[in-house]
Amino acid sequence: MSVSSVFSTILALSGGILLVIAFLSGGAAILSLIERLQHGSGLLFADVELFGLVAFICGFAGGFAVFGAKKLSKRKQPDVS
Repeated sequence: MSVSSVFSTILALSGGILLVIAFLSGGAAILSLIERLQHGSGLLFADVELFGLVAFICGFAGGFAVFGAKKLSKRKQPDVS
């Protein structure tokens, strides 16, 4: 097993975890927005923005990591003709 294969696997796994975090954080942002619209802003007034920011950052980083892992795994495969 080569170093690039291990690196590609780690990159894909961490990217997948980041995408799951982004999905959960996006869901939490939507739920917080619904709660804010029903009850008004409370003690934690910046929760919607915080969850949205975390979702955006993790989604971007996770997507970039998965894309990079796919690119890295395709580059290491030998050309079979």
